[in-house]
Amino acid sequence: MIKKLLGKIGAAGLIAACLFVSGCNFSSGKGQGQTEPPDPDAFETYGPHLDLESAMTKKGACVSRYDDGSDRGAQNLAALNISWYYNWGASKPTDKIGAEYVPMIWGAGSVNERTLSGIRQGVEDGTYKHLLTFNEPDAATPGVSSGVSVETALSLWPQLEALGVPLSSPAPTYYGTGWLDEFMAGAKERGYRVDFIALHCYQDFSDPEAPEKLKEELTTVYEKYQLPIWITEFAAIDITVWGGSHGKPACTEEAALRYTKDVTDMLEGLGFVERYAWFIDNTGSPSEQRASEAQYTYLFENNDTMSATGVIYRDQASRYPLYIKEETLPAGKVGEAYSVKLTGMGGRGDYLFSTLFEADKTIPSGFTLDSSGRLHGTPQKAGEYKVVITLTDEDGQTTYRNYTLTVGS
Repeated sequence: MIKKLLGKIGAAGLIAACLFVSGCNFSSGKGQGQTEPPDPDAFETYGPHLDLESAMTKKGACVSRYDDGSDRGAQNLAALNISWYYNWGASKPTDKIGAEYVPMIWGAGSVNERTLSGIRQGVEDGTYKHLLTFNEPDAATPGVSSGVSVETALSLWPQLEALGVPLSSPAPTYYGTGWLDEFMAGAKERGYRVDFIALHCYQDFSDPEAPEKLKEELTTVYEKYQLPIWITEFAAIDITVWGGSHGKPACTEEAALRYTKDVTDMLEGLGFVERYAWFIDNTGSPSEQRASEAQYTYLFENNDTMSATGVIYRDQASRYPLYIKEETLPAGKVGEAYSVKLTGMGGRGDYLFSTLFEADKTIPSGFTLDSSGRLHGTPQKAGEYKVVITLTDEDGQTTYRNYTLTVGS
């Protein structure tokens, strides 16, 4: 496998800090009942979410409240240099924000004709280009987590597919609960479409290894489903108050700012991370009650001054996600010339193709992969070969795809 999960991300319990916003859940670290993710075998039903005609850079934001009676919120969001945002709702709150608004079907109750018709109209007029689905279905805290069973989500899914827009998976409180894997298995069995994976990722940001641990978890998820990933919630939340620090000192502003920079740098370097949204911006809510545990995650102060975290987030240069277009490789035949040209998409500048050399995932004998993406040669032996092909762009952003190369006799 590409990488095994070495640490756990996420959170097990909602606490008082959640009172300052709807639509989120926090959890602590290891030892809170989560299960190990399964071995990341490729989930071959799905292909990549390719939306390059309306491609956006990765960086976005969650908006907890928005006062559309003034221009303040729109000006603040514009100052962050984001390309997209959402607010856990299904209707665009204002036309004053230039970034793409992404609606969400928050829970089972949101699957009604009034909500669906509004989204349908937005899709038809080009306002809505993606749809997020079912916020934290694996928990059932009123106003915070939607509490949707896997079977209920699957029963409602055809109505969401019919909207004709790329769909996210439901976003569990954290990956290790097992809810997402059960849902995806059910979707595969029924032949349902899921275009990208949505995840919530909260960590102990006082841990200097947190960004690398998150990278390992994201790689695990991508290895399993081979679908682009949207991180729809992450932040520098002080989870030490829930016992998530594993004996480390309390989180500090210095650690929060370091984490903000390091984790966004990491996300920008992973080509299969298509988008991410910082949690949470208090745009348009100068009187919003602050929880001390969340003091470093706000991007603006109550007086509309950009916070120290906001400055780092604003200054983070954001890239276009990176893809290898081809979902499969054509079959070859022993003794016959073979040639296929792989296509890089997104990213920036020149592309470099290579193979990830592992014992069971190397280019088989008789084949060569050029750095331009041309896989060619004359196969020497029949069989099915697992191949991992990587793509790197000029900025050093990297992605890869798993393939099965079949060689007939």
